[in-house]
Amino acid sequence: MYFKATMETKIKLMTYLIGYGIGLGIPLVLSVSFFASGKLPLGLVPAGIVLLVFFITYLYRPLGYEVDGKGISVVRPIGKKFFPRVSIASVTGNTDILSLPSIGLWRSGGFYGIYGIFWTRKYGRFLMYVTNCKNIIEIALKDGLRVYLSPDAKQAFLDAATGAGKTLKENEIR
Repeated sequence: MYFKATMETKIKLMTYLIGYGIGLGIPLVLSVSFFASGKLPLGLVPAGIVLLVFFITYLYRPLGYEVDGKGISVVRPIGKKFFPRVSIASVTGNTDILSLPSIGLWRSGGFYGIYGIFWTRKYGRFLMYVTNCKNIIEIALKDGLRVYLSPDAKQAFLDAATGAGKTLKENEIR
């Protein structure tokens, strides 16, 4: 079953207004000014760097999530990130991650969502594929890693992932 991941308003503002508007607008203005002064190759560097960052974040952004008998997948333009059902310890609506200070190890913190690898003192390393902070789902894996998703239909996702809308326990996975 497929679950869409729509960007919330603040993520859209960050991506389109700040990211494209300022992040791409200023480098393009600089490029034009360098071009006008005859230093074209140097002038393309700022715009090129910003375009590269946007291209990479675009490829890794979460588009949605799939739940089936084999496990849970994060659907991204670059390919799916799969979490096998046998590796899942629980699926809950735990949102305490939002109140914890975290360090981004490899992440995007606003362009197309909040996703990547993070670290907190409480949980250690965790993965986040979130586009709407109001719809957080926590997947705890048996190896201790936690994964956070944000499907538009939070309750329907929980129902599909757990089989009956209750917390998925280890004995229900087998």
